Amino acid sequence: ETLSPTSMLLLLALFPIAATHGNRNGETDMPLPFTRTLRENDTGNDVVIAQNLLRRSPYVPKDVNFTSGVFDKESVLATTKFQSGNGLADDGVVGVDTAQLLLDLHTKDNYSHISSLPDGYSYLITIDVFSDRDKEVNATLFGKDDQSVLQPVHTFRVRLHGKSYAPNQFSRNGDTPTGLAEIDLNTPEDDVKDFGPYPINRFVR
Repeated sequence: ETLSPTSMLLLLALFPIAATHGNRNGETDMPLPFTRTLRENDTGNDVVIAQNLLRRSPYVPKDVNFTSGVFDKESVLATTKFQSGNGLADDGVVGVDTAQLLLDLHTKDNYSHISSLPDGYSYLITIDVFSDRDKEVNATLFGKDDQSVLQPVHTFRVRLHGKSYAPNQFSRNGDTPTGLAEIDLNTPEDDVKDFGPYPINRFVR
């Protein structure tokens, strides 16, 4: 696949947090960002978080299809695979023990920072993601020299908004946006009112 010479890579590095919160049934406290036990047919951002974490488990088959935001039968299956593979009772429910183990094992995506850009990419942006995602942090834009070695070009302030009910590293839509993402600088934004008729940094994959 031929990539635009102005394609960009974005690295988000994660710093996890541990906390607890009561759930909807008054059971033992759930570890944030989970505030309730997740069962089949539940919906919400916390379901998206659980699904993203489950996808990182080596015990969950890669061909299991999730419905984002809905704890469907595939999510129950993925949960039982994760539980049985890690020695937990495989009831298909994301309770305290399952939620905590998901966070302990899979909050970090174990991505290693790259030292050079692949062919076809011009820039790399690095952003640190802290447990309090509403704080401003430094982002650094890196370009490459003649040997394709990364060199810092510009540092700027960014804010990665988190969930409102407690400091945590997850985004408001439930994603765990860490690791490496591809950005296209040449795609115009459809919503001219909010963004203007200009090329923007659009996430591609």
